[in-house]
Amino acid sequence: MSTNQWTELAVAVVALLLSAVATWAEISLVAVSRVDVRRLFDNRLSREDAIAIERTQRLRSAVLLIEVLAAAIAVALFTWVFADLLGDRGLLWGLLTSLGILLVVGRLIPRILANEEASSENDLPHKVGRVLALLFAPIVRPAEWIVTLFGGNRRRRYEAEPPADEA
Repeated sequence: MSTNQWTELAVAVVALLLSAVATWAEISLVAVSRVDVRRLFDNRLSREDAIAIERTQRLRSAVLLIEVLAAAIAVALFTWVFADLLGDRGLLWGLLTSLGILLVVGRLIPRILANEEASSENDLPHKVGRVLALLFAPIVRPAEWIVTLFGGNRRRRYEAEPPADEA
């Protein structure tokens, strides 16, 4: 194997690990969102609660974007290295191998490690998500801008309508 192939493998492994961390954070943020929504069903939705949920959802979206991009880079680089080593047969074997590795390392293990009981905005998944969103801001910010441009910033139903007993 050449130095370039080792470099490509190293970058693929880093991308795979980044995908795993992003998956873990995203799954944990889903758990936080579920806890918030359940709590809000029991109580009235205040403006602060709505803002907190919206922040968590935006963070989740950013982490999900990072997860998908990292997984795509990892699969592409693993496939590229296999194609270099095995020729045309390497494309199929590289794709199958990289997808298998991605499913185990990038999805299955983070799901096992994710904390389903997370309940605060200052827990580890939020911190990891914020760091990832900050590191990948050149990618995340334009995506958020596009979502906002196409209606992602519409007023929610609970913001536009007063509660039934106050009307």
